[in-house]
Amino acid sequence: MGRGYGYLIPYPDVPAEQVHEIYQQSLRRIVYGYGFFVDPFALDSKKVSLGEDESQALKKVKSDLYALGLHPTSIASHYPTPMWLRDTGEEEGWLVILGTGFDLKHHVPISSEMVKHAQAILSTDEEPSWWPMMEFCYPSPKSWLADKEKHMQQATK
Repeated sequence: MGRGYGYLIPYPDVPAEQVHEIYQQSLRRIVYGYGFFVDPFALDSKKVSLGEDESQALKKVKSDLYALGLHPTSIASHYPTPMWLRDTGEEEGWLVILGTGFDLKHHVPISSEMVKHAQAILSTDEEPSWWPMMEFCYPSPKSWLADKEKHMQQATK
């Protein structure tokens, strides 16, 4: 029931045993993302009004979110726009995922500092909320952990 398809979401920063446990549970439980839904065109217009190039403004937002510590798959760029937000006519937007969990409970706590920094980057004062990740799934724990180990080795060189 909880197994998504198509798009990948990142695991929280937890020990390997917990990564395997989260993966197994995600096969039968709904994963929720905790974060912000963003209409990139609305975000774009906020940033462009500051005199920036449109595509450069969106790249800068992503870059700033990565610098905050978010994994690239934490920015789901094909999240269906909820009906109550479809005033722009866009069917998809970004979901900026600060964390994930089951039953609307975080796998790991999200700091208020991270929330504030993300709000500043996204030019919003809205609070993050829970979003069902039906079309999303965690990657294989084996490949995730191998990739994480590779990045850690590169960082120590």
